[in-house]
Amino acid sequence: MNLGHLDISIGWPAIQSTAVLSGNVVDLVVGEWKGATGKPSTLMLVGLLLLVVGIAVIE
Repeated sequence: MNLGHLDISIGWPAIQSTAVLSGNVVDLVVGEWKGATGKPSTLMLVGLLLLVVGIAVIE
């Protein structure tokens, strides 16, 4: 993927967001969030959604 003249400015946040996303997906799969309900789980899901939107916007 060619990110152009902003490669580092775009690549670093994309890598960090991917790391956070993959870590949270693994946490969901292994059941770390199993007992969480209400505001904490909603905030986590909204945060993940914002990361996905942010990655889509910068790329």
